[in-house]
Amino acid sequence: LPWMIAATVRSINHLMSLATVAQVTDSHGETANRVVHVIETRLAALLVHALVLVALLAAPVFNKVPTSVLFGLFLFMGVASLSSNRFYHRLKLFVMQPSAYPPFTRSVSLLKLHLFTALQVLAMALMV
Repeated sequence: LPWMIAATVRSINHLMSLATVAQVTDSHGETANRVVHVIETRLAALLVHALVLVALLAAPVFNKVPTSVLFGLFLFMGVASLSSNRFYHRLKLFVMQPSAYPPFTRSVSLLKLHLFTALQVLAMALMV
């Protein structure tokens, strides 16, 4: 992860936006994305932090935006990001036929996978 950006999600998205990715097929016939090359730039981090400063200075303008618009925006962002969320995929495994399980389930036993997901659900329930 780039050291200059402290937020993990933002760092991963930034890294993937600068990466050249190739699809690789392993001996089992499964395809996976592999990072071939990453372009390093310090300018992107400077621009990100400059935009954060602009957002802080524009806070009085943001206060005029209705709360329902913000809720809708965050709901859209959350639903749009579900397709890349492994926790969501593991939750769907509880109601899915085992023959339809995706390839990432073959690297660990299903019992451990379901126990880990149940532990995450319990931890999330305790936080609420």
